[in-house]
Amino acid sequence: MTDPYLIVLEALEEDNPQEKYALLQACANWIVLHVHGTDNVRRYGAQVLHPKSGAPIENPWLKTISTAEKSLFGKSMAKIKKDNAFRALQEAMEEEKKE
Repeated sequence: MTDPYLIVLEALEEDNPQEKYALLQACANWIVLHVHGTDNVRRYGAQVLHPKSGAPIENPWLKTISTAEKSLFGKSMAKIKKDNAFRALQEAMEEEKKE
């Protein structure tokens, strides 16, 4: 698969030509982290086993997802169109799973 960040950044640039590149880069990073984190939680659940002790712990990706959502849907990124970027990354990930 092509670099997920580049897939997302390209979609963001197409949908938001008027936005600052640095803001689109930050948005792309958060989208990639959000999608990968969500995929991890779907696969392994909200509770996982600690790698050393084996004790149940909260999936560390939950905190990343929460932080990403606050950034993506907060004030600074509210006006950025993100739907196609999320969709493009999800489609690329699904294609990769088929291979």
